[in-house]
Amino acid sequence: GLANTRRQRKTVFASALSCLLLVGFSLLLFPHAIQDWRADYATVKGELEHIKLDGGALLYLDADSALDVKTTVDGIAVHLYRGRILVDSAAAAPANKPHIITEGTRFTPVGTRFVVTTQDEQDELVVTQGQVKVEAAGHSELVNAGNGIQVAARAIQPLASTGMAAD
Repeated sequence: GLANTRRQRKTVFASALSCLLLVGFSLLLFPHAIQDWRADYATVKGELEHIKLDGGALLYLDADSALDVKTTVDGIAVHLYRGRILVDSAAAAPANKPHIITEGTRFTPVGTRFVVTTQDEQDELVVTQGQVKVEAAGHSELVNAGNGIQVAARAIQPLASTGMAAD
């Protein structure tokens, strides 16, 4: 009767609580699990991935990174969720050069090779060949080979040193 119903309720409540704790603990241990599951490409620590896009552009995905690749009316859009990619679009026709998009920044290549890093709401660009157009918070800037920028708090600022020489 009544004791049996209470016991069933306690069992259901304990099971539900256990499931919630398991999910919460898993997200603490693997904070990027949902993002990685949704991404077209994701790497873990120590893993690198080489991606050849339709049209000839190459992406080199660094360790602990995640991105999606979509074809849109504007061309190929690569949404970088986290981490770092090296983009080599020199061999791609202008219509096939991928646009790299982070949380609030868009990077458009102009016959080029460059690295984009996004982490903790901060983006960084280093251009090794050609030029990249950067758009953030209504501002636009063209960055030349050998230079880099940082986008933080929606402001575009030059990097003190890129650590890379132009090819």
